[in-house]
Amino acid sequence: MKAIFTLVGAPLERRLGVPYRQIVTASLAGLITGVAIYLFPLACGSGKDGMMPTRALSHADKITVLELFGLALAKVVAYWACAHGGLVGGIFYPLLYFGLTLGEICAKVFHIHYVVAEPVMIGATPGALLPAPITALAFPVCMFVTGPTQTVPILTAIVIANAILVGSGFLEKVMSKKQS
Repeated sequence: MKAIFTLVGAPLERRLGVPYRQIVTASLAGLITGVAIYLFPLACGSGKDGMMPTRALSHADKITVLELFGLALAKVVAYWACAHGGLVGGIFYPLLYFGLTLGEICAKVFHIHYVVAEPVMIGATPGALLPAPITALAFPVCMFVTGPTQTVPILTAIVIANAILVGSGFLEKVMSKKQS
């Protein structure tokens, strides 16, 4: 995604200056986000607004696994377009929403009860990327008001996700390849 904005933005900035690059890249980000939201309306917003409707539709079997996958992909594409296009927003709520959709997918595909799958994935997704992964435990525990028996799988998933992505050095290798 960043390559698209670099290919468009760099020549514009050289020829017309920074303001024109900002206008064009922000417009391109808006276009990409708009298409993603048109195709998957629940991907609109930060992610916080769509969490409860997504859960309700999934629990009522009104949304399929394929639609949940498309929704998760649309949220990722919309976030990255906004981030690289210069639009405002953070990564925390999109990660939580992505985790929720992955939790719903896991619940449906692997026949895991959603009471287990949702909090585990909501914690593990940001926990894989955050520099302080244990802080990712707070949101699912508070959101779902879990007890000790439900908190242990969430914590385990966070630690494993962080160990795989950050602790293994995989994320650092990916980031170093992008910088060179």
